[in-house]
Amino acid sequence: MRGYTILFTDDATKEQMDNYKQRIQGSGGSIKHEYGSLKGVSVTLPNDHVQSLANDPIVNIMEVDSAVTTQG
Repeated sequence: MRGYTILFTDDATKEQMDNYKQRIQGSGGSIKHEYGSLKGVSVTLPNDHVQSLANDPIVNIMEVDSAVTTQG
């Protein structure tokens, strides 16, 4: 399983996003965070479900989460 950030299209409805989140959970994934100011979620997904979820028409962007470091 890997972490992803998913941003939905501007015209995605609440019902479409709710159905999509149910698909994530039904595939064995989990929702880590729902963004209030953006139409998006942070999730973990099983590798074998990533492509089908990424190809959904309400998905604008799906990116793999990565570690961020700073130098001080």
